[in-house]
Amino acid sequence: MSVAGKFLRRKTKIHVENNAKCAAMAEAAVGSLMYDENGFVLIFSTMIGGGYIRNHKIYKGKHFATGEVSYIILNSGKKLDDENL
Repeated sequence: MSVAGKFLRRKTKIHVENNAKCAAMAEAAVGSLMYDENGFVLIFSTMIGGGYIRNHKIYKGKHFATGEVSYIILNSGKKLDDENL
């Protein structure tokens, strides 16, 4: 049996999230948001990201982009230069 076949037979679910959402889940589980129902964690690293905790769970939103503040469109349809900032 191949290695891939062995992994396909496991019943363990694996979820992949970015660093900001993982940080928010950690804060909700054992950190500063442990006793709060809702909260937001903002991360400044290679990009700016965030994770929104709602009802003690990570909230992804309709398009799975909740908390992705580095992808906010600032000036749609225009070239972004010093004059348009």
